[in-house]
Parts: sequence; C-alpha cells; structure tokens
Amino acid sequence: MDDLRQENPQFWNWLGHRPAKGAARPGHPDALVAGVTMEDGTPVLGNLEMALMGWTPPDGIYVPEWRR
Repeated sequence: MDDLRQENPQFWNWLGHRPAKGAARPGHPDALVAGVTMEDGTPVLGNLEMALMGWTPPDGIYVPEWRR
C-alpha cells in the first residue's frame, strides 16, 4: 500500500514503494528518466497541500497571485 508522509501541517507527500535491487531500467542507453525521491530512495508519486479558506500567510511568506 502507498503511504502519505507529512512534511509540515499543510503538506503531505504521497509515496510509493522503493524499487527492488536491479529493477528494470530503460531499454535504450540514451533514454532520459526523471523522478523525485525521498532521501532514502522512496519514490514520491505526488503531493497534497491543505489550503485553509481565509488563511493569511505570515509576513515574508510568498503566496502566488492565483492562490490569494
């Protein structure tokens, strides 16, 4: 089962399972593969951020215009 790991009170990472040793690699030597992993090699499948309606960020915290 996949896991949600809390980074802070509003942000969670959706984690998959660590690949087995010798897991499949791209077939072509010039293939480009990208991914995000935690420090221990666990793949990050996505993120979840909780937004509170009416919440005002503290001074010095940047919030994109589309989120205001």
